[in-house]
Amino acid sequence: MTIRHRRRLALALSLLAPLAATVPAHAASIAYEKGGDLHLASPDGATGYRVTYDGGWTSPSQADDGTLLGVKAKTFVHVDRSGRALGAPVPGVGTDAATSGNFKVKYGPWEAEISPDARHIAYWIGTETFGPDPSCLNQCVQVWTQDVTLVSDVDRFTPPEVYGQQEDYSAPRWVGNDRLMAFNDGLATNVILEPIGAGRNAGAGWLDRNELGEGRDGDISRDGRTTVLLWRQVSSGTSRLIIARQGRTPEGGLAVPDARCVIEGGTFDFDHPSLSPDGTLLAYQAGHEGIHLVDLHGIDVGCDALDDHLVIPGGTNPSFGPADVDLRQAPPAPGTGPAPTGTPATGTPAPAPASAGRLTKVRLKVRGRRPVVRFTAPAATRVRIAVRCAAGARCRRLPRARTVHARPGANAVRLPALRRGRYTVVLRPAGGRAVRRAVRVRR
Repeated sequence: MTIRHRRRLALALSLLAPLAATVPAHAASIAYEKGGDLHLASPDGATGYRVTYDGGWTSPSQADDGTLLGVKAKTFVHVDRSGRALGAPVPGVGTDAATSGNFKVKYGPWEAEISPDARHIAYWIGTETFGPDPSCLNQCVQVWTQDVTLVSDVDRFTPPEVYGQQEDYSAPRWVGNDRLMAFNDGLATNVILEPIGAGRNAGAGWLDRNELGEGRDGDISRDGRTTVLLWRQVSSGTSRLIIARQGRTPEGGLAVPDARCVIEGGTFDFDHPSLSPDGTLLAYQAGHEGIHLVDLHGIDVGCDALDDHLVIPGGTNPSFGPADVDLRQAPPAPGTGPAPTGTPATGTPAPAPASAGRLTKVRLKVRGRRPVVRFTAPAATRVRIAVRCAAGARCRRLPRARTVHARPGANAVRLPALRRGRYTVVLRPAGGRAVRRAVRVRR
């Protein structure tokens, strides 16, 4: 089943439960980047802390033991959940001239990811490559940029010949501890599975581009049953988040995935998809908006059984791991003492009390085709306002959900014009319960 825009999915189950109740309890956490530093948060975004304070960090990822990996100054830095370095920074190919060898590195190392067992790092670089130009009759040489996927040990620089290199492929993701999924945006097979240590260009074709576009990123759950793929179609400016299931081939490999849900959006609506280790939750970056969470417990039913909502505003590059968030591990901010046990570290705002987001006197009127919603807030708070189709009604071109900064006291928000029909307006205040009001547009 296809949904034409991801924000429709965000409204699909908004009537079933408050925000805090939509995310099941999980032994898991999300590592992410915000403001150039590494952060950790629970899957629902309610609990978390800032891990680093010195800036310049990118590409966070988590191992199963809870340790984190980030890229800083083109080196790989392995840290514990308090931000303490576990050994010296490790260079990759392209960190400096000494590590580049015979490669002329144009960009990278990028998108480093630590393996679940915390022993290896997968990453990719862009290299300047020379070769004969078949369109030239005078034995001309052409120059192009080639992506190369590489693997390093977590504690030392590792030359490409140790584990092999996969040319023309980028955005590697771990499939267990000994294989990678990688992506090609040229003429070669789009998605491959590559066993590490098998030698140069040892990847085997798995999926290819089709009418939906081509794979640019993705993730596979630890049990190999659930796959998420970010499929983009550059020519049309669209992207698709494909959530699929797959079994095993007779040889023990991964079968071709069977898509259970296709969520459509714009070019930058989806980035860096990451599955929880048990495959029941999906985190992804929604442009500059932040990190969204999708509960996949109903994936075998289809898109309508899923729930999608923003959990970490402003966060980027999410990476799931099985370790819980322990606030006692939060490092103190520079210039402060240790963070009190059991409370968020300095720099991580505590969740607003539920009373601060409780709305009263909620009224809805229609002026022409534009509804106006009025409500009273007891304190300054953020309120997310979404319009959904009323039960049993048919609606077209639903407006995007919007977040307003309500002031204490009376507030009035004018919504976009609606077509003739019956709708439900959902107001979800930060830290409070959602409020719903029905509206009918007759013109």
